[in-house]
Amino acid sequence: MKNIFKLFAVFTFLSGFVFIGCDEIFEKEAPVGEVNLIPEPLSVQRKDGSYELEDDTRFYLTSDNEQLKKAAVIFAGYINRSSSFQLKPEYNKNAKGDECIIVSLNTDTARYGTEGYSLKVTQDKIRIEAATPAGAFYAMQTLRQLFPPELEDTTFIADEWNIPAVEIFDKPQFHWRGQLFDVSRHFHPIELVKKNIDYLARYKMNVYHLHLTDDQGWRIEVKKYPKLTEIGAWRVDYNDMGWWERPDQKPGDTATYGGFYTQEQIKDLVKYAADRFITILPEIDVPGHSQAIIASYPEVSCDGRQYYVATGGVKKDNTVCPGKERTFEFLEGVLDEVIPLFPGKYFHIGGDECNKSQWEKCPDCQRRIKEEGLKDEHELQSYFIRRMEKIVNKHGKVLIGWDEILEGGLAPNATVMSWRGEKGGIASARMGHDVVMSPNHYCYLDLKQGNPELEPSYGYSRLLITKAYSYAPLPDALTKEEQKHILGVQGNLWGEFIRDEVAFNYMLFPRLLAVAEVGWTPKDMRHWNEFVPRLEYNLTRLKNMGIGYAPSMYNVNVEVLGNGELALSTERGGLPIHYTLDGTEPVASSPVYNTPLKITKDNVLKAAAFKGGERKGRITTFVLKKEDENKKD
Repeated sequence: MKNIFKLFAVFTFLSGFVFIGCDEIFEKEAPVGEVNLIPEPLSVQRKDGSYELEDDTRFYLTSDNEQLKKAAVIFAGYINRSSSFQLKPEYNKNAKGDECIIVSLNTDTARYGTEGYSLKVTQDKIRIEAATPAGAFYAMQTLRQLFPPELEDTTFIADEWNIPAVEIFDKPQFHWRGQLFDVSRHFHPIELVKKNIDYLARYKMNVYHLHLTDDQGWRIEVKKYPKLTEIGAWRVDYNDMGWWERPDQKPGDTATYGGFYTQEQIKDLVKYAADRFITILPEIDVPGHSQAIIASYPEVSCDGRQYYVATGGVKKDNTVCPGKERTFEFLEGVLDEVIPLFPGKYFHIGGDECNKSQWEKCPDCQRRIKEEGLKDEHELQSYFIRRMEKIVNKHGKVLIGWDEILEGGLAPNATVMSWRGEKGGIASARMGHDVVMSPNHYCYLDLKQGNPELEPSYGYSRLLITKAYSYAPLPDALTKEEQKHILGVQGNLWGEFIRDEVAFNYMLFPRLLAVAEVGWTPKDMRHWNEFVPRLEYNLTRLKNMGIGYAPSMYNVNVEVLGNGELALSTERGGLPIHYTLDGTEPVASSPVYNTPLKITKDNVLKAAAFKGGERKGRITTFVLKKEDENKKD
């Protein structure tokens, strides 16, 4: 073993003073990891003992495959940053022996599919087998989770890492396991986008949907149309005001808030994701949600007047004009540059929430309706989507859009992303079209995660992690044959309230872990009570990574039963709830809630859940008013 000494500084800021301390990291031996995996594998058999990873462990690849090499280098990087040795992958076709990790590819796709794997950890060695590099990569992510959570703490440098002996066979239920990140409402640095990709890779998700354009900003360079980034990428900064309360930009205002990604940055990002077996799905949202477009190029709007990039809220006059041929020439020019940057199979054109009031009075739109023999503006939208599909298909891509693209008739080969519940997805599957399920009441990660009075000022409405975890993407209303059109599931993190990484982490976690398991693990293997210990073990990992996740599932909910009686519960369940009735903060020695409490208007209830003597989540305060109204803080 090697002894290492590392000096680091801890800075604490308090009342204007800076305290600088130091610590030394000597050789450490991490505890043995546990088998608390997310997503839950198809088969897990715990064996006796553990494997000890040390500085003399060899890492062999029996296949000389470039994708596999990259996957192995990425995995080794995670280990090496928290160890006193350097794990290095080596090609060795006939690798054998003990004290080693061996990764092999075979052609047994009948057993493994394109993303499955087997992982065997004994006291002597670790063996990974898969039919593809993607499957091997996912096996490495499982292996990474078998290390103790201390692996994620870069200040914890160990000379030994211990992995429980286990045999795992695994492959996903769905081939589409995605997450959307809206970078239009607030521009985010490329470093945060890459972190998001890393999180998806960790939990075996494989589609990253980038919402690149909307009313509030255009985020990708198009050299043929430079005004899209010169004008469309910037708006007036009203971030000190609520999203729905912001005034519009006025003549003379200076737009300074925003940004965009260059084509070179996009190419780098696509490669970064591909190395982690993640496909980036770009979205250029048209014909609605297009105010950044028409602010840059008013000639593709219905009336040609001066528009400004939206500062917030929801806009009505925000569509491109499907009556003008120049609109399609413009969009084809945009897509001719953008589509080749993304090698994936699909291209997302939005198609949602298109306000058609301008089309009703636009002479160009009305002429188009008449000339094409269309019934109304809904069929005009269908005409627009079909024209867009031809452009997308020209590049060898499949068009995908939100379920509004069903209005007026679905384009011939389009795939539908169902967000307004499951109705659009069910209808599309019955028509023989492929579908990605993303219903807002199960999959919208921008919704508040608990009692709004206990949540920060992010999001609206509510989506509990228990509900997200309960989702079954295969609707019972479909036949087995129709269910084959369900490609998978996607969680969507819309960006209206995601201004920085703090908000991003809080809203994404821990619900992303629930979505990941919904996409990977069959419904009959998913049970909340079994998910909780695995989730909490992974929350320790997130904490060690410095991720401020939402503790909402621990917050105490108060239900008024009548006659002043209150029932207390947590979404997590199974933890003691300590309370006080005199307004003081509860501690581990405070009374434990067992039966409904009867309080008077003179009482101030404060309650919190505890685990191992430590308070979890926030403190709930309840005051009974004279009118028997309640207030929770």
